[in-house]
Amino acid sequence: MRKTVGELGYLFIPELCELLKQEHPEYTNIQIQDQVTDDCCDIWERSSIYVYLPSWVHNQAKVAAAKKAWETKESKKLKACKNVFTELSSVSISEPRLPQPKERFTEVDEELDKELHGLGLGKFGETNKSIRELYGDITEAAGNLFKAMSQHDIPYSDDEDLIVDHIKPTREFWRSLMLEFDEVKRTRVHNWLSYIVEMAEDRLEILKQIEK
Repeated sequence: MRKTVGELGYLFIPELCELLKQEHPEYTNIQIQDQVTDDCCDIWERSSIYVYLPSWVHNQAKVAAAKKAWETKESKKLKACKNVFTELSSVSISEPRLPQPKERFTEVDEELDKELHGLGLGKFGETNKSIRELYGDITEAAGNLFKAMSQHDIPYSDDEDLIVDHIKPTREFWRSLMLEFDEVKRTRVHNWLSYIVEMAEDRLEILKQIEK
């Protein structure tokens, strides 16, 4: 049965990718990969879906997209500099037009920023980090905290029971560890976890509001 499902994956996944490419020519390879993975994760494991993807959709697309974005950015900057130089050469001293280059650079940066955001590479707010970097920060920090408190990797499957498989079996580990800490360290851990719980509850509430 597994072999049959796998064979279906090799047939169905590439066809779905081609269909998405035809129906949504504006989609990048990364968007196609993410869409197919989300649509099919109930049937196949995410790792299996990655294997079934055609070569033109694979994660190499991320590298190519990032490289293309960088090349586009450099090309537009060079073009903007040439335009600025040409305009400045024709500007008379009595009629300065120095603000115009700034406006042109702003226009180029805004257009480039839109392209980068479509790839998940654009800077978000004042963080100076891309959306993908921030997503990675959140998931990595959550996984590290979960493992630090349980010595288990954070569960990625709904088949696992969080309480039965991860929380209850590791209570003795946590109790023993806390007994090794002095009162000052235990108080600090208590306070910091309380801060994290309060922050997490607030952020979860925002997620619920978004999903409504």
